[in-house]
Amino acid sequence: MTRDPLAPGSSDDRGGRIGEGSQGDPMPVEWPRYARYLCLSLLLVALDQASKHAVLQWVGPGRYLPIIGSTFGIRLVENRGVAFSLFASAGPLLIPFTLVAVAAILYYARRAAGVHPWMLLALSLQLGGAVGNLVDRIRYGYVVDFIYSSFWPTFNVADIAITLGAGLLAYCLLVSPDPTRTESS
Repeated sequence: MTRDPLAPGSSDDRGGRIGEGSQGDPMPVEWPRYARYLCLSLLLVALDQASKHAVLQWVGPGRYLPIIGSTFGIRLVENRGVAFSLFASAGPLLIPFTLVAVAAILYYARRAAGVHPWMLLALSLQLGGAVGNLVDRIRYGYVVDFIYSSFWPTFNVADIAITLGAGLLAYCLLVSPDPTRTESS
């Protein structure tokens, strides 16, 4: 019979619950594994920044480059808010908020070893996206959005990473066992 390491009430080889150290504290992720996911985040930041640089250089404001007629294309937009341009008047306050979010992601990612196998991937996607948009806010005072769709607000590579990471994080949290629940409850 194969033991499911993520099953409720499962224990690791030391007798503690999966994802916990000997004192019940979250077990930190091993450094090589953590570093791989940090590299993925940095790769996302580089891809995001390179795509924005290309759009800023070749498209310019006010131009639309159609990919699929008027339904999908490239259009440069200065997003001074967050998702869907919400809180555009918050401006500079979004930088410290993003820094706190990045710190929280880094803190939690280091302690997410036993929660779900894809948890680090979810957090690294969110980290890469958050840092990519943070670079824009610091550099330009706004986020560069450029992927246009007639049925959705304009977005960028960082936004795609954040959205995929949030969806994957929700999945991980929904399918991960509740460590406070016992088999009898």
